Amino acid sequence: MTETELKMKKDTTYLVMKIHSAYAVLVDNDGRFIKAANKGYSVGDIVCDIIPIRYPADRVKKRRHMIQLAASLAACVCLGIFGVYEYQYLFLPYGTVQMQINPLIEMTLSRSGRVIDLEGLNSDGKALLKDYNYKGKDAEQAADELADLAIEMNYLEDGGQIGLLADSDSTKWTSQTENDLADSLYEHLKEQSITVDIRTGTINIEEDSPIEEPQSITIPIPDTSSQEENSEPAPAGPETPAPSVPVQPQQPAAAPEDSGYDSSGDSGYDASEDSGYDSDD
Repeated sequence: MTETELKMKKDTTYLVMKIHSAYAVLVDNDGRFIKAANKGYSVGDIVCDIIPIRYPADRVKKRRHMIQLAASLAACVCLGIFGVYEYQYLFLPYGTVQMQINPLIEMTLSRSGRVIDLEGLNSDGKALLKDYNYKGKDAEQAADELADLAIEMNYLEDGGQIGLLADSDSTKWTSQTENDLADSLYEHLKEQSITVDIRTGTINIEEDSPIEEPQSITIPIPDTSSQEENSEPAPAGPETPAPSVPVQPQQPAAAPEDSGYDSSGDSGYDASEDSGYDSDD
């Protein structure tokens, strides 16, 4: 219902001013002229129940008003949906990035890369973050500034190393975040004429780091003390010499046979061919 119709409903009396075959011109209590359907009126009649005539301009105005109302409602819905998504995109944790210089730092990031929280994971990391304010900064800005602090505190020097390890449910976000941070750190340190080895997807855990450390396995050694008490040591036997290659004994040289001849060629037999031995020999 239009504004005119509402006011007409409130004003209850109308004075007939002019008559036409199809309509009549009326004036209400506020002095407004209104065209209404001619229901057999006569000039000068005072009527209460009228049928106002609607013109195309009024229909266009009403339609325009409805379109504006619908657009406003749609805008409110869009703003509500976008507001929720924007809040999640900017302010809710989406993943983490561990940054190791020697100080080990963990950044909690939103999906957009906004820093939501910073935590030192070892003693050097806590010292590095002691006076650092990360509010309102993105991951790249925070990483660059932390690298500068590490240089000032002698944690990082030319030829040093920085490790980056991102973690999230989205592998695409993880890979993109690591690469963006590595590129940002490289360009930032390059401007200071400092060359650093930046490695992504790897972190060397410090000994005093509270995060997971390598596990060690202890294998128990059986207790043999009782067995040693009950068993007597075996008597020591003669030592067995190590085997060696047998040596063939040398055969003694055969003594030269005595031919019985002396130096003059005499065999010792006499002329009777008696050798000097009796028969018993």
